[in-house]
Amino acid sequence: MQKSSETTGSESIDEIYKKPAGQRNALVIVRPPGHHASASKSSGFCIFNNVAVAAKYAQRHHRAKRVLILDWDVHHGNGTQEIFYEDPSVMYMSIHRHDKGNFYPIGEPKDYFDVGEGAGEGTSVNVPFSGAPMGDLEYQMAFQRVIMPIAYQFNPDLVIISAGFDAAIDDPLGEYKVTPETFAWMTYQLSSLASGRIITVLEGGYNLTSISNSALAVCEVLQNRAMLRRLKDEKEQFGKPHEIHSSCIKTLREVCAVQQNHWSILKGFQIIIGTVMDSKLINKNGKVNSTVKKSIKAATEPVTQRTSGYNTRQKNRRRSAETAPTTTTSVEEDVLKKMENLKL
Repeated sequence: MQKSSETTGSESIDEIYKKPAGQRNALVIVRPPGHHASASKSSGFCIFNNVAVAAKYAQRHHRAKRVLILDWDVHHGNGTQEIFYEDPSVMYMSIHRHDKGNFYPIGEPKDYFDVGEGAGEGTSVNVPFSGAPMGDLEYQMAFQRVIMPIAYQFNPDLVIISAGFDAAIDDPLGEYKVTPETFAWMTYQLSSLASGRIITVLEGGYNLTSISNSALAVCEVLQNRAMLRRLKDEKEQFGKPHEIHSSCIKTLREVCAVQQNHWSILKGFQIIIGTVMDSKLINKNGKVNSTVKKSIKAATEPVTQRTSGYNTRQKNRRRSAETAPTTTTSVEEDVLKKMENLKL
């Protein structure tokens, strides 16, 4: 594994393609970061898009057919997405703070319905969190429900992580609460792809201690090819039981409702059986709890389908969303019927 500010992404790619299985990874510490830079202009402290250059280099020099770029920086990598928005051979996935479009970069297509265009439709996957500050549980759920299922179906030859650590706990700008252990866990999950060919490229971060601790946790996984750190349970981390924010569940349902049109592995995710709105759906006798029928409806109601994307460069890539609401009670009735007959 390489750790050097002088090591370029292309050199790292050459190295991992030479090495045997189990040694195919790199941590590239570069400054300035790059994921906001587009093909034609710099933006957001970024001059050149490091991961985009690395992806294209791998395709041209090592015949990589499918490259996965996972961006966990708290800001959306609008430059990376734009470069590959119509390219089916490069998948861009981002978990980021969105705040209904009011978090930087403002005005860019970074919502759940921005999925790519043309031949690249379905290869842009955005998980746009809004509302409460997200932390370990929300990021882990996003990985389990969205990121890894799609990644397995895409089956990349190379994985590149845009590793911004401004979603880390104590970062003053991101204001999220992701711990080093979860960054390590996400790296470990991605290491199962592409025969272990994974490159981690440093992006943003505004707390040196948070960056150092998080990068060290990622580095441990890459060096040892194993998850050495134990994920903290809810009581250790929060001092009391912690539930996943409802806005996180809503976001993941919206993402899956759109992406299931492109990735069959996600079909059926919209029906959530478990705890919704802090209420149990099934009582001790195995019957539907009559006090939570509104919650059941919320969990089974189809998500409004919306489409958007980059229109033209002349219009500054402003998005236009088309709303096509659908109303049906068949799904709700079907779930209620199955739950009535359920025996615990």
